[in-house]
Amino acid sequence: MDLHKYGFAPKGTSILLQRRRELYDAQYYTCASWTGYSIFNSTTLGSKSVAALGAAYALLQHLGKEGYRERTTRMWNATAKLVALIDATPGIAMVGRPDMNLFAFTTTNGDVFALADRLTAKGWHVQPTYQFGPSPAHIHLTIDPENARRADELGRDLALCCKDLPPSTDPPEGVVAFLSRVATGDGGMNGRALVAEMGLGSGTLPTESAPLHRIMNVMTPEARERLLVLFFAELFS
Repeated sequence: MDLHKYGFAPKGTSILLQRRRELYDAQYYTCASWTGYSIFNSTTLGSKSVAALGAAYALLQHLGKEGYRERTTRMWNATAKLVALIDATPGIAMVGRPDMNLFAFTTTNGDVFALADRLTAKGWHVQPTYQFGPSPAHIHLTIDPENARRADELGRDLALCCKDLPPSTDPPEGVVAFLSRVATGDGGMNGRALVAEMGLGSGTLPTESAPLHRIMNVMTPEARERLLVLFFAELFS
């Protein structure tokens, strides 16, 4: 269990509970086959800072059961409110039904990536997600205690952004074919040339991402992975 998500602690602290002693013993790392002192660590990582552990412990004590219960209630109430709004809004629909404060929705009428751009333009950070297997392209939301306070505002903006969405369109076949070749190393273009061809400078992201998302959405997962490496390695180098 990672404590940084809904334990609200700094990253770098996790909890692993073992049911059987032999599993517990197997997690330790020991080394006596060298001329130095015998090494015995609870993980394969040796020297590590205790700062994250101390901060996590302090936070757990500070919030206590009541603090976590209050935040859980706040997150779930906001989730239920947004799910109800999505159910009632024409043009969008839930992808599955959430049992906690993580959920996804997609468009039934209009371009889901254009919707993501509209929400971004209004200041919301949402996660566009590509189709995979039976899962359609969708927008993923994580509700935490702070953005839960703004659920009403997000709901209003979402309803507005859904109006008159442009229809879903396929990316140009030639572009898809070219990038597929690039992903396999047969395109004759390296990552730097690819980023330059897209008109993006170092560290500069496009203001509208829908065209790029449409292309990535039709790529195979393997091609997506390769293109993401080429793109981000050059963009932020």
